[in-house]
Amino acid sequence: ELSASLVSALELAVGAMLLAIGVWTLSGLVHRPSSVTDRPAQGHSHPHGPRQGSAWVGAAHGLAGTAGVVTLLPVAFISSPWLAGGYLLAFGLGTVVSMGLYALVAGLLFHRAGMRSPALGKGLRLIASLASICVGVLWMVAAVD
Repeated sequence: ELSASLVSALELAVGAMLLAIGVWTLSGLVHRPSSVTDRPAQGHSHPHGPRQGSAWVGAAHGLAGTAGVVTLLPVAFISSPWLAGGYLLAFGLGTVVSMGLYALVAGLLFHRAGMRSPALGKGLRLIASLASICVGVLWMVAAVD
């Protein structure tokens, strides 16, 4: 079982990550002209940036949170240590992959909206960055309580 201080530190790290991503996205909106952020450069067609960042954030978020209770309850009823370990591994991988895919799809939808309407894309990024900042701060406050 993880110590309370380790759990608090991990939860604090998740909040800090959300805060940092919100600030990073917000600074990108403020410091880059919309013509640069809304259109890829000539001859530069491979995707990178927010979509991959979203996938990594989703995967990291899949590692945190309250999944521990849901994970450990079935393990208590599994008599074989190998089966219990396999269950924990499958649960962990499934959580990380599903959260990463969810975040990737959300990033793609935001990108598509921005390509169709730069103002809508900028508005969605603004809302998402402010929400990330607020949730990150609240998450960190809850982690230290």
